[in-house]
Amino acid sequence: MPKHTAPKDTIRKLAEAGRAILDGVIGALLPQPRPEYRPIPIRTSEPRRR
Repeated sequence: MPKHTAPKDTIRKLAEAGRAILDGVIGALLPQPRPEYRPIPIRTSEPRRR
């Protein structure tokens, strides 16, 4: 098999596997934001002045 040219089947399989892995990682790290989803603002919730 030549170095620089791989069969399209292999490229397609690798692309599908990589896409599936990326979808899993992104789904685990960034859960889909719900319509009313907001991260708890830690900085702005506490009063700034003493």
